[in-house]
Amino acid sequence: RMTGDAVFAGAAAFAILLTYQIGWNVHDGVTHTLTLLLACALTLWLFVRIVDAPALWMFPAIGLASGLGFLSKYGFAVAPFALACGAAATARGRSALRDPRGAVALAVAAIVAAPYYALWLWDQAAAAYTLDGGAEDQDTVARIAGGLLSTITAPALFLTPLLPALFIAAPRAMARPGGAPGDWERLLGGAALA
Repeated sequence: RMTGDAVFAGAAAFAILLTYQIGWNVHDGVTHTLTLLLACALTLWLFVRIVDAPALWMFPAIGLASGLGFLSKYGFAVAPFALACGAAATARGRSALRDPRGAVALAVAAIVAAPYYALWLWDQAAAAYTLDGGAEDQDTVARIAGGLLSTITAPALFLTPLLPALFIAAPRAMARPGGAPGDWERLLGGAALA
């Protein structure tokens, strides 16, 4: 749908097996990551359909996909944010973002995810009354440092060995195409930058 090239689409679908998380790490028991990947893929597919030719059923469907994404991992929030940023770069994307039926998507996502987050907030509030903050501070600093380090290592792990394989097998695929970028290129480029 985005490239108009069935061979490229097929190669892209199978290339995801060359990423560390899909090709190897999912077998180590990261089912929450599988759920995240499913929610991201479904959200992207539905968003592309909405940009192309919106239909009423797509809005509750993308809301459901997003709600499941928010339940899978907190990092899912990046996906709809990035898509919205990318969509803002194109006229059709902006039109999709302004569609009033988007309120249905937001409501469905909230209905799906809100009960978990409400319970989580309740649990956090209850825990705040019972924890002694003394020894917790050093552990918090260590967890923050580990999280910051993972922002460097995780992208490299996620994209290995896909990027080296692309540079070797398809060096032209890594080059910027000539001419002005199309709508899909602008949308996905904006999403990737976000």
